Amino acid sequence: MYRAGPFHQGVPEQGYQLSLTPRDFFTAGVQATNAWSRKTYGKAFALEDFRCSNAMKRADFNWDAANLRDYLHDPQAKVKGNHMPFSGYANLADADDVVAYLQTCK
Repeated sequence: MYRAGPFHQGVPEQGYQLSLTPRDFFTAGVQATNAWSRKTYGKAFALEDFRCSNAMKRADFNWDAANLRDYLHDPQAKVKGNHMPFSGYANLADADDVVAYLQTCK
């Protein structure tokens, strides 16, 4: 339903079009999860139970292909201090493949 439009067809050269930062995405996700949890369970989602590091919450860049590629290759270098249990793809071509695949899912 949220993908119902109205959307105008773009071209891949336009790149990532949203102005949301990772922090914005995270905040919106928590707000939506709180609303769902209140409706379903009668109480708010407990953010402290969701172990997203402060570093990820503070990350201040758009998740475009280049930033995602850098993160997938070396998460600690891209977002210093994050606690994600993912060490990254040692082979940069693997990170490129994941980004290429995700771009086909638009």
